[in-house]
Amino acid sequence: MKLGIIGCGDAGAQICRSALAAGHDLIACTDPTRTQTGTVAKLTGAKSATWEKLLATPYLDAIAIATPTSTQAAYILDALKAKRPVLLTAPLCRTASEANAIRKAARTAKVPVTVASCGVEVRAIDTLLTQYKSLRVGK
Repeated sequence: MKLGIIGCGDAGAQICRSALAAGHDLIACTDPTRTQTGTVAKLTGAKSATWEKLLATPYLDAIAIATPTSTQAAYILDALKAKRPVLLTAPLCRTASEANAIRKAARTAKVPVTVASCGVEVRAIDTLLTQYKSLRVGK
């Protein structure tokens, strides 16, 4: 699977390591602060990009989101609007209204949102790919 990631801190680095260890490709990365994007890009071979360019990358299979919970809902909704499957670490978001908006957007886009705990990203990535291929959304 070809992944893009936003969030290049500790959680993002763990997702990158897990994805690469499982044989997936990290294609593009970005970070809201842009301070660690270059480091992750250099270590993984991913292209450093802005969020907008990452979303517009045509050959990504999914986007991993590893930003603070306070910012995740907006990034998830952007990714779903672009019809990109999403992988993120728990928690999903801050409020029930954010969760409902994400659920509605995922159903509309017909793409999955997969939430993993740290340490199980490899299984979550594989689950995301399976869900995406079978178009099981919101079930």
